[in-house]
Amino acid sequence: MKILKILFCLFVISFSDVDLGDFERGRFEEIYRNSRNSIVGIKVVKSKMSTSVYGDVSQTEIGSGFVYDSEEGLILTTASNVRDAKHVGILFNDGRSVEAKVIGYDVPTDLAVLELKIKRPHIPSLKLSQNSYSVGESLMVMSPNPEGICCNTSKGIVSATTLSGNKLGGGLSTFFQFDAALNGGQQGGALLSLRGEVIGMPTLKQRNSENLFLNFALPVDIINIVLPELIESGRYLHVDWGLDPVAIPEEIRLKTGYLGEGLYIPGLAETGSGWRTGLRTGDIITALDGKSLAVHDDFWSIFGSWIDKDNFSMKGHTVTIYRNGTFLDFDFKVVRRIIDFDEKKFF
Repeated sequence: MKILKILFCLFVISFSDVDLGDFERGRFEEIYRNSRNSIVGIKVVKSKMSTSVYGDVSQTEIGSGFVYDSEEGLILTTASNVRDAKHVGILFNDGRSVEAKVIGYDVPTDLAVLELKIKRPHIPSLKLSQNSYSVGESLMVMSPNPEGICCNTSKGIVSATTLSGNKLGGGLSTFFQFDAALNGGQQGGALLSLRGEVIGMPTLKQRNSENLFLNFALPVDIINIVLPELIESGRYLHVDWGLDPVAIPEEIRLKTGYLGEGLYIPGLAETGSGWRTGLRTGDIITALDGKSLAVHDDFWSIFGSWIDKDNFSMKGHTVTIYRNGTFLDFDFKVVRRIIDFDEKKFF
């Protein structure tokens, strides 16, 4: 009897695996059919010239993007795809080529919005997911081939939530890692869930210490935060703390007698949120909204959770510090600004 039960269980497990594989394959095929016309090629003529034996010539590159709003003719791609663009053309799967202009871009998140010179191109839009991705979730990468025509596809999973909120993104968590194959030119395409919704955009491919390539994508929840401001005003204003706290040096502990958790401010700019809030050089930040800070990543991770497209002023948040033997609470006062290409070597 026990043997029969074991055999039955193995049969059920095997049957379930086959069903799951068939279901996933069927969904990917359906997603491909429904989404392929929404994936576009981005043909960019760069304003920077390259020198050749024939003199200075413009550089032409092919990138990836997807239709976000067909009614308004809006296309999403990466900022690095359209950097220094003198001319942008959108290549559709039906063979059409339509001119477009860059109406907004953001450097730290590598997100850009293009507007077609024509409205209503009669191409379906891809839906941005309102659900956060999860590690292990299946996904499909869709992008044009090297000629700019859809589609190259590959499938995989979300591998890791790699970077938490960080100084580069002003507290935004700008990347997650996925394991689907990614070729050159696919940055700016779409990462689609089994629901057929966009959960991210491929932005970066890096080689690790073991000589293996790691693929990274901009999460959809960050796209949902940054995108409205890009469409409305052309740029996204990032929170500028004007500081980057460090682990408390031993000499500071000896000098202050403070033995608890926290992060030390070695210096700060008078133009940032930290100064405006009331923080000063030499302060020890012990908590954000009552949550203690044990390591550097805690600061940017907790602060990243404050970022809300419906509360850009960030009212209602508190910074706790230790100064001259006393704990002090300050209401956070935000300073936001544009971070541009010439400030950091992002790309």
